[in-house]
Amino acid sequence: MSLLFFIKGLLVGLSISAPVGPMGLLCIRRTLAFGRLSGILTGLGVATADGTFSTLAAFGVAVISQVLTEHGLLFRLFGAMVLCLLGARIFFSKIQAGTPETVLPAERRIRMYLTALLLALSNPLGILFFTAVFAGSGLADTNGSLPSAVLLVAGVASGSLLWWVLLSTVVSLLGRKLSPRTLSWINRASGLLIALFGALMLVR
Repeated sequence: MSLLFFIKGLLVGLSISAPVGPMGLLCIRRTLAFGRLSGILTGLGVATADGTFSTLAAFGVAVISQVLTEHGLLFRLFGAMVLCLLGARIFFSKIQAGTPETVLPAERRIRMYLTALLLALSNPLGILFFTAVFAGSGLADTNGSLPSAVLLVAGVASGSLLWWVLLSTVVSLLGRKLSPRTLSWINRASGLLIALFGALMLVR
C-alpha cells in the first residue's frame, strides 16, 4: 500500500531530527529568545532541507547528488563558518525571560527560515545519509510508482517538521518557568556548542 511509504518516511523524519545537534540547539535558543513560532520556523527550514535530500535520494537525481558530494568540502566550510559566527553572536547576545511570543517583522521571520534551510543544506552528508537509509531499508524501492515516492518524501518532511513543532512547544512551555540567570547560561552554552560544532566541521 502506498500509504505505508508515508508512514515509513514519517518515522525516518522523526528519527533523524530527534538527536540534538547544532540545528536543535539553534531551534531551542530561538524559541527561548523569540517564542514558539521562531523555533518552528527554524525547524521548517531543516524539514525543507530534509525533504530536499530525501527527494534526491528517492528519485535518484544523480547529477545533483554528485554535485553535492563532489563539492562537499566547500559546502562544509560554508556551513562551518556560518555556525561559528552564529554561535559567537548568540554567546554574546542577551536573552529575556518571560516573553511568550516576541513580535518580529516578516523579514526577520523569513531570515530565520532561510538561515536554517541554508545551514541544513550545507551539510552534504544529508544526501548520502538518506540514500543509505532508503537503500538499506528498502525504502528506495517504490516499484517505479510516482505516488509512492511522493508519499515517502512527504512522510520524511512531515516527520521532521513534527519533531520541531513538538520541541519548540515543549521548550516554549518550560522557558516561561526559567529564571533570567538560567536562561543566560543556556544562551551562552548554546552559542558555545553551536560554535564548537562549526569548529569541528572545519577540522574534520
